[in-house]
Amino acid sequence: LITCLAAFTSGIVFSLLTPFTATQKLSLILYVLFRVTEAGMDVLHGSLQSAWRMDVAGKSMIIRGVAELILFASVLFFTKQLAWALAAMIAFSAIWLVTYEWIATRNICNASASKLTHKASYTGMAHLLLACLPLLIGNLAYSLILYGPRFFIERIYGTDMLGVYASIAAPA
Repeated sequence: LITCLAAFTSGIVFSLLTPFTATQKLSLILYVLFRVTEAGMDVLHGSLQSAWRMDVAGKSMIIRGVAELILFASVLFFTKQLAWALAAMIAFSAIWLVTYEWIATRNICNASASKLTHKASYTGMAHLLLACLPLLIGNLAYSLILYGPRFFIERIYGTDMLGVYASIAAPA
């Protein structure tokens, strides 16, 4: 929860400090919120992994991925508004998190040797954050390498050139 809150806060601060349009800022904040729901599912998938039930996580990821793609494309097609499409994905993801992921993980973990608990301590959290620090640094470096050029290309050359760059860079 703390890292999700930090990511969401960072996304808001970043969007407010950049010269994006209001629509772009809203889309960025909605996308960060969507990613926070995915992070919650990742935590539950870790519990499923401890219970040796990655098949449940895999099925969930397939169903969720297909459903989110169809939902996003449909809402975008009918409303022509990216914010509405992202909001629909957030709603679906949050509902899926609570009605399927949480319940399935709780039932599986409570029936196995690895109980799903809510216990947390500051010491344990600090230890986990420190252990994951190299992964955080690697992910930040990857994000800067991937998205840094896109940010500056759009700022310097505009959205059209960003589209040209992204269409070439994404497959590469």
